[in-house]
Amino acid sequence: MAYPKTETFYRECMAQFTFDQSLNKFMELRRKADIEWREPAGSTCPYGVRLTIGAYVVLAHHLVWRMVQGEWPSGYHVKHADDDVFNNDPANLVAPGRGRKRKTLAVGVVDFLKQLGLSERQLNRMKVERVRETLGEVEALKLELQFGMISEEQHSDALDVIEGDLKESRK
Repeated sequence: MAYPKTETFYRECMAQFTFDQSLNKFMELRRKADIEWREPAGSTCPYGVRLTIGAYVVLAHHLVWRMVQGEWPSGYHVKHADDDVFNNDPANLVAPGRGRKRKTLAVGVVDFLKQLGLSERQLNRMKVERVRETLGEVEALKLELQFGMISEEQHSDALDVIEGDLKESRK
């Protein structure tokens, strides 16, 4: 059941759990006979750690957000900046659109191609060909020079050839 975003509920949570800043985890007091100890509270789920308070379930990172920000998350979900759902360090929690750095699709594709076993040289060659198709020969030559695929001399020779071709086509 969704938790109530009230001050009373927050006080109930903080009465049941303590936050261990060295571990970035909520701890729960356990008792057996005359012995008391603390152990990590909650259970894991795909979104992180779920804490049960009475009939309600709250995600641990939402409770950390409430502790630090002074308000419950509303209208957005709290995310983990490093994508590790178990890292509830307050500095690691962000609201989408508020400083979270997402991988671009291009970076994801490059990572995928590397997993397939393509070398850095092959990936660079693919990038150059894509630039050649979309932006033209001059930009492709700049990229080849940047990647160390051609020397300065080869670069200037190729530019001279392109300029010569342009002069010929204008006649």
